[in-house]
Amino acid sequence: MKRKYYNCELKELDAQKLKAKLKEEGIKFESSGVGYHYTHFEILCNDTEAETIDKFLMEL
Repeated sequence: MKRKYYNCELKELDAQKLKAKLKEEGIKFESSGVGYHYTHFEILCNDTEAETIDKFLMEL
């Protein structure tokens, strides 16, 4: 399945939760601080993984 990059920015607490979820799911990502207590994510995933991430983010 084809992978592409998705990105998002989250506050620190939610960013920590997303990092844990991505590691748990084995999804590759990079993150960096963008100031004002936000973290920017570049997430390499396929459509199925993107759905998993979307569901997780909706529950935060």
